[in-house]
Parts: sequence; structure tokens; C-alpha cells
Amino acid sequence: MMKYLLSRPFALLLLALIWTVPVQADGPPAWSLQGENNTVWLLGSIHLLREQDYPLPEKVEHLWSGTEVLVLEVNLDELDPMAMNRILAQHGRLPAETTLVDILDETTLERTREIVNELGLPEDQALQLRPWLLTTMLTVQAIEKAGYQSGLGLDMHLYQRAREAGREIRGLESTEDQLRPLYELEREMEVRYLRHTLEDIENIEQQVPEMVRAWRENDHAALETLLIDSFAEFPELSDAALATRNRAWVPQIIAMLEDERDYLVVVGSAHLVGPDNVIELLREQGYEAEAF
Repeated sequence: MMKYLLSRPFALLLLALIWTVPVQADGPPAWSLQGENNTVWLLGSIHLLREQDYPLPEKVEHLWSGTEVLVLEVNLDELDPMAMNRILAQHGRLPAETTLVDILDETTLERTREIVNELGLPEDQALQLRPWLLTTMLTVQAIEKAGYQSGLGLDMHLYQRAREAGREIRGLESTEDQLRPLYELEREMEVRYLRHTLEDIENIEQQVPEMVRAWRENDHAALETLLIDSFAEFPELSDAALATRNRAWVPQIIAMLEDERDYLVVVGSAHLVGPDNVIELLREQGYEAEAF
């Protein structure tokens, strides 16, 4: 559940390598890469925040003021609602004449109905969704019920400022790239993922503020505990949703170092910690990432 805040939509997952350099405790996780003529900054994002979480830490303002190109996981200027609807229609719904009544055990089904109704979602429509999509919807709905909004998330905030300032905006991947690790899950894994969320969802009001605090204060120990504890049961999912995407991003980030402009790359914080994180992969390629 916590991954949604720190890694994309959806949310997942510090191993030894990131402890080899000191990090600042004032502000979210950030690293710098030096090109011959420019700097590329990597900034860990959190995707839902509250009004009271503003103003942002000075570290964020410093990075924002010193860069010319904003790079997000997805370029929000290129989002296609029709394409998204096609993806969800094709991969997010159960086959015709099938509902979750047919695939969930009685206990999980009863709990699903209970949470769906508590969160104010239409039960008939919810039961027609594949478990991965319903899990995502329940997670987002619970986080928003706790007072957090995607429109106030760091990436959305910086995107809006970039548009107002006329800065170039780029994306590292498409929305389908983000959703594919979820819709390609095997059915048994989907159901386990849903069941795990149903068991965990009652803790959302305590977990989310702690996650935001850990992000804001760059508390690596807390981030490690929250992320690994939440997704240790789903190594295949965390590999697909994090490590695989990280490996696809690294060549793009390296290419930015050949430019003369300074870049601010904003990705979910879970992509900057854990096994095969972006920082670790860059170091494996011989690039020196310095904590900021």
C-alpha cells in the first residue's frame, strides 16, 4: 500500500550501498550527478500530500531553482485519457459474466465488500474489477480519505510550476509502462495482493503520516522498514514495478549528462532505495552519485 505514495501509482518497496555516503536529514532523498557541462539532480517524490505539508523543504526549492528541465516518471502533458480507458477496459476488468464472487474465498470476499462500502465505492462495479485494479483503487481511496491528495503531490506540484514557468517537461516512460507490472500479475498473485491490502488498510491513517515524515526528513531507516515490510511478500511484483523500470531509466539519465542544461529528475522515492535502485545501478555503470 505504501508504495503508491513513493513509487508511482502504485505503489512498492536500503541496502548497504546507499549507506556508503552521508545524506542530509533536512529534506527528501536527493542525489547529484555531474556531467562535463551540467548537473543532473535526482529527487525522491511522494505522490500524495496535504495542504499542511507545504511549504516544501528548502532542499526542494533549491533544486527547483537551479534546473532548466523537469523530468517526471510520466510526462503529464502527454497523458491520453482515451488510451488509459482502453488499457483499463482491456486489463482492468474481469471477463464478462465473471465477478470477484467467482474467484475470491468467502472471507476475502466479505472483507472486500466491507472495505468497498466503507470507502463509498459502488459494490457492483467494484466486484467486476480485476483484483490488481481494485487493490489500487482501494489504496488510493483510503489515502485520500486520510486527507492526502494526488493534486498536492510533489510531482504534480512541480509539474504545474514547470508549466507556469515555461520549462521543458519530459517523461521517462508511458502510463502503460507503469501499469504493466500490475496487469501482468498471475491471478493467484493478484488475489494475494488484494488480501494483503485488505489486511493492511486499517493502518493507513498511522502509516501515511509516518511515511511522509520519513520522506520529508530523509529517514532512510524508516523508509526501509515501511517499504520492505509492506512488500516482502511480493518479490516478483517489486522486481517488475521497481527494478525493471529502474534499469530502463538509467540509460536515459546517463544521456542527460551529455547535455549542457541542468536536469531535475523526480521519481518515486522507492526507486532510489532498495535492491537495484537507480542510484546503485548508476554507480555500477561507473557514475558517481553524491547525496545532497
